Formats: sequence, structure tokens, C-alpha cells
Amino acid sequence: MSLVARASSILHKEPNLLHTYPYQLVSSVVVVGDLHGHLHDMLFIPNDADFPSENRIFIFNGDFVDRGP
Repeated sequence: MSLVARASSILHKEPNLLHTYPYQLVSSVVVVGDLHGHLHDMLFIPNDADFPSENRIFIFNGDFVDRGP
């Protein structure tokens, strides 16, 4: 089975909606949209928004590897 077929099989079992609850009342959520394979943008995000922590939740949503430079 190819890597793509295996990944597809795993991901189809995952829910489309994820409920997350902040650890603390004062929390921030960083939502990252389509990256389209831009590694430079991915590496820039922690510098701009700081790293994930107990009071900073990151949600990655969208295209990660297709298209790109």
C-alpha cells in the first residue's frame, strides 16, 4: 500500500470537527490556514505568534503540502 493510501485510510477515520478547551481561562488561539507547502511560512509562525503552550493553542487548518514554491 502506498504512503498516500495509508495516510488517506488513517485520516478518513479522524473526526472532521475537534473540540478543544483551553487549560486556563485566559488563553489565546492561533489559527493557521493554508500553507501550500511553504516551509518558510511554517517556520516563521512560532517567531511571530510564539510557541504553543498551556495558554496558547495552535489550530492548523487547510492545505499543508500541495502547491508551494
